[in-house]
Order: sequence, then structure tokens, then C-alpha cells
Amino acid sequence: DDLLILYGNKKSLSLTHATFSALDKIQEIHNNSRILMRSGLQTMALDTMEQMILHQEEALEKVYRWTQSHCRYVDNPELTELIANSMLRMQDRLPLFRYVIDEYCICRRSILVSEFINALTKGGPSGKPAPIEMKAHDIQIYVTDMFVWLNKAISVEQENLLLLTKLCKNIGNSFIQDALIRICDGICHPLKIRIEKVLNVPTPATVLHSVVNLLRYYKKCICKIVSKGSLEKTLLDLQNLCEQVFFTTLQQEVNNALIKVETPLRDLSPTPVVNNLLALLRDLLSTANMSEGRENDMKKITPYVIEPLLRSVNEQASRLPALDMSIYMLNCIYDIQICLSLFEYMDDFFERLQAQADAQIDNLTSEQASSLVAHLNIGPIYTI
Repeated sequence: DDLLILYGNKKSLSLTHATFSALDKIQEIHNNSRILMRSGLQTMALDTMEQMILHQEEALEKVYRWTQSHCRYVDNPELTELIANSMLRMQDRLPLFRYVIDEYCICRRSILVSEFINALTKGGPSGKPAPIEMKAHDIQIYVTDMFVWLNKAISVEQENLLLLTKLCKNIGNSFIQDALIRICDGICHPLKIRIEKVLNVPTPATVLHSVVNLLRYYKKCICKIVSKGSLEKTLLDLQNLCEQVFFTTLQQEVNNALIKVETPLRDLSPTPVVNNLLALLRDLLSTANMSEGRENDMKKITPYVIEPLLRSVNEQASRLPALDMSIYMLNCIYDIQICLSLFEYMDDFFERLQAQADAQIDNLTSEQASSLVAHLNIGPIYTI
């Protein structure tokens, strides 16, 4: 009966739990044959052991062929235990075990890419949820939806791999990582193409900065599941590209805003351009303040706005009389300090701004003193 269970119909690849019970009995007979050998029945024991080895090999070949064709369905509750048990039986036959893993990775890689493309272009069943690419006009939502889908899908792939090998012994994390790397490699190309495409569309710096933070966040989430490999490199490349596009766009926006030097207002308050750029800086620093590595981000973003802004303010002020120039400069510096005071890590900028403010206060004091001396006609006394 056990042999009938093991072999059955030669053309059939069906596998049941009875198959594993039969394999266990064969192994038990093989072990008992060793006892026979020690009892002096060597010929009988060797013949029996040889027969059992042949049965084992043929049965394992059947298990291998069945598992190779069914391993992709490991998430099917009806097959999970059978597949996991099959992997356990083949673990001692390392070549067979590796062949199944190779087949599994190839199948799952293809399925993952296909499902990703479908999620992008077709959406879910009956169009719900809608295709992700329908939101490509909104870069933040588009990128978020892609990475939410990928993060979930990669987590599922990890769970399936753990199901596949749950009964196997001494399966380390590196084995799971290597398999995940191979499975996830396929999504790198379609993901990269789409991110690069949306980054080529003119987008406000504030939106690009949000996308940078999205990429950083999901890179961290995904790399907790699958580290190293092509996917991690692709995510890092995309993050660097997005940062580069962001800073280039920010520089262009600031330069465009300052391309025309405005005449200071009569009340010597900061011009609308100054206020607009400070509002832009506040928005960017507020976003950066909520991200990881915020200190580095905030220190890197601030000079892109403050330095050209101060140059423009100096140019504006240079067209004014000395007294008005100092007042206008102080008003602008004060507004910049108010903006930066809302955030951490701005000490270096504060020191530089305060040095400029002190210089303007000295100029203002000198001008006021000179004006007062001239008005009171006490020049000779003041000189002494």
C-alpha cells in the first residue's frame, strides 16, 4: 500500500500527506536494517537498505517534480502544508532544494512584475482600486500609491518565502534575503522609468521636497524587508536623483523670483519678493523638520534661499540713502531671523545675520549721530 501511495500512476504528480507517511516508513525500515546488520544478518540488511534507498530516491524525485510545479501556490491554504513538508524532505537533497527555490524565485519574480504593471495600468478587479497611473498628474499621490503597493507586495513575498521554508531547519535570514533580492529585481526597471518620468515634469520645489521625503521613508521601509541587491540600489539612485532635481528646482525658483530687483517700499519694509521667499523657506523647513536627517536637510536647504536673498536685499538697499539703507537692511534681516527662529539648527545662520545686523546698527548710529551733530551745529564740539 505504501509503495502504491508513493508511485501510484506514473503519469500522476499528485501528492498527499500519505506520501510523507510512506516516506517515513521507508526511512524507518532503512534505520531498522542497520540493527539487522549488527545482528549478523548483513546480506538481508544490505538488500533491504538498497531497496529502501531506491524507493526514497524515486519518491523524492516525485516530490521534487510536484513541488517545482506547485511551489508558486504556497499561499494557497490547501497546499501550504504539503509544500512546506516537501521542502523539508528535500532539504537533505541540496541540489533538488535549490532547483525548487530557483523555480520559485523565477515564478514569483514574473508574477510580481505582472501584478505591479497591472496595478499601474489596470487597477484591481472591475477597476477598483483605480489604476495607479490615473493619478500620475499628482506626483505626491502617484509616488505614494506606487510605494504603498510595493511595500505591501514585498511584505507578502517575504511571508510566502517564510511559509515555503517554515519546516526547514537552519534556514537563516540571509537565505530569505537572497531569494527576496532575486524576486524583487524585476520591479526595478518599471519603477525607475516611472519615477524618472514624473521628475522630468516641471514641479514646484515644495512638492519635490515632499517626494524626496516619501522616497526616503519607503526606501527605509522596503530595505528593512529586502536589503542589498538591485532594488536597494535603485531606490538609492532614485532618492539621489529626486534630491538633485529638488535642489536644482529650488535654485531656479529663487533665482527667478530675484531676477528683477524691486525698489524698496516707502516704509522701508521688506518687499513682497522677500516675504514670498521666506514663506517658501518656512514651508520647506517645516517639511524637513518632520523627516529623518532633518538637521542635515535644514542646513542644506537654508543657504539656497537665504544667501541669494541677502545678496538681492543688499542690492536693493544700495540704491537708498545711507540712513534708509540701514533701516531697510535691518527690517529684512529681522524678518529672516523671525523665520529661522521657528526651527532648530539655525544657530550658524543666526550668528551671520546678527553680525550683519550689528554692522547696520553701527552704520545707523553713526548716521544718526552725524545728522544730529549737523542739525545742532555742534560739529566743532563733537569733533573734540
